[in-house]
Amino acid sequence: MKNIGLKTIITAGLIIMCTAWLAGCSKKVADPVTRSSFLLNTFVTVTLYDTEDQTILDGCMTLCSDYEKLLSKTLEGSEIYKLNHRRPGERTVTVSEKTAQVLAEGLEYCRMSRGAFDITIEPLSSLWDFTGKTPHVPPREEIEADLKKVGYENVILDGRQITFLNDETTIDLGAIAKGFIADQMKAYLEDKGVESAVINLGGNVLCVGERPDGTPFKIGLQRPYATHTETVAALKIDGMSVVSSGVYERHFMEKGVNYHHILDLSLIHI
Repeated sequence: MKNIGLKTIITAGLIIMCTAWLAGCSKKVADPVTRSSFLLNTFVTVTLYDTEDQTILDGCMTLCSDYEKLLSKTLEGSEIYKLNHRRPGERTVTVSEKTAQVLAEGLEYCRMSRGAFDITIEPLSSLWDFTGKTPHVPPREEIEADLKKVGYENVILDGRQITFLNDETTIDLGAIAKGFIADQMKAYLEDKGVESAVINLGGNVLCVGERPDGTPFKIGLQRPYATHTETVAALKIDGMSVVSSGVYERHFMEKGVNYHHILDLSLIHI
């Protein structure tokens, strides 16, 4: 077994966290209506610019909550939680169509990236526990033990049936779930006739169309390690997403080193 440096499983690149939309619009067909809720371990905010229909916001938040109840790895009772806490020897499990769809897309990106993106990272992401009260660098032997559990090749999906080739393989959809859910929320809004809106899932910002005056939305990029009101740049967005992840949000310092939640498996060899 080759020696593994602890620093190799943490990326050193600086990734800027995306903040909420900036600036208003000069011409409106309706007063913007906004709804915020703590979901997906962050504040989810939806703002509608061309309608004041509160029931649409209700439906949008319900949709987000319903997906959280399926895809969260920490919410007891979710399908992913049940997969990760299956009985020893239970290799094949049937999931809902919605969960199967996200798993299928996740596995496709695993294959496309040749494992640089891997939805079976859960043992390591839980081991590091960046959201815990006292996160710290795990012992080297525990890292090496959990590495043996990781590998998307151990997951076979056939329709709604998921089979694990390794009893200890578990799932973490945190890297794909927000983007997927944002797309579903956008589709829901468009189905309700909304043509101007912003969906903010905390670092995942998705714009529906443009502002009512015909100009693009402005999405601010948070200046790393600065206050949450300071931006480093603003992007003009029309019907697109801006997604980022900050190495200064879920992180901790130990012996002068900044360890953050973006784990890079491509640098690890056993």
